[in-house]
Amino acid sequence: MNLKHAFISIFTLSISFFSAVSLAQSQPAFWTLTKEGHAPLTILGSIHVGTDALYPMPPVLTKAFLNATTLVVEVDTLNMPANEIKATTQLINLPNQQKLADVMPIEQYRALKATLKELNLNVPRVKSMQPWFVIMTAMQLKLNKMGYQADLGIDVHYLKLAQQQAKPVMQLENVQKQLWYLSQIGQHQPKAIETGLKELSELGQWAPKMLSHWAKGELVALHTLLTPTEQPDPEQDIFSQIMQERNQDWQQQLLKLPAEQSAFVVVGALHLTGSHNLIELLEQQGYQAQRHSYAAQP
Repeated sequence: MNLKHAFISIFTLSISFFSAVSLAQSQPAFWTLTKEGHAPLTILGSIHVGTDALYPMPPVLTKAFLNATTLVVEVDTLNMPANEIKATTQLINLPNQQKLADVMPIEQYRALKATLKELNLNVPRVKSMQPWFVIMTAMQLKLNKMGYQADLGIDVHYLKLAQQQAKPVMQLENVQKQLWYLSQIGQHQPKAIETGLKELSELGQWAPKMLSHWAKGELVALHTLLTPTEQPDPEQDIFSQIMQERNQDWQQQLLKLPAEQSAFVVVGALHLTGSHNLIELLEQQGYQAQRHSYAAQP
């Protein structure tokens, strides 16, 4: 499985090369969903890594957030219980005291080891982790070194605002569940690791395209970039099944919101495009969705 696609699809990771797109004029995709007898939902496609140049967000989004009763996010990363984090160790660690060198072809191991050394991540603790998690961690660290931080991502931005305003926060998943999904995709080794290593080396090439598509609200282009049709069918099936399962689960949770409770929903942008996307699933339950048009603003 393509680990980049898995990582982006679950955490919707992105970074910004500001020469490629004017973020002062960014128009991220978001919708207002209405249903008779129910308070409206605002749904914003998110990225989870950014810089100060992403802000301020468009005023229309700030207004929608302030008017909402509740903030809904994938995971409340500002309030993760210690026991929940501890429970992830079985997912991210290799079993039976194995090491990376025990479970990877020698050439892959050497390539990964060289990458970890460049990132100052070549430490004993990392060598006892699952290869897919090590590559995810390396991607995050490489992005950090390029100047892009998780605490400046869109979801964290709104989580901090909610914290300041004592606005209730609802999470659709916990970190353990998200990592479980990643483990299901990342278990397709050794091809997954080979692909992941290649994508890690090409991070500076594909990341700018993602931000450009996000900032312009080009979700179809973003979906095409991150879920190419040349993937082998079994891999594409796993990816699609996980995305569909998560979207359906989120749909059910949003449908259970009290009718009088308006919500500002921030989820990964890829969950709002493609087949069985979250917007489409809510429309099937009687919501009318209207994508916001920035051109209509004064």
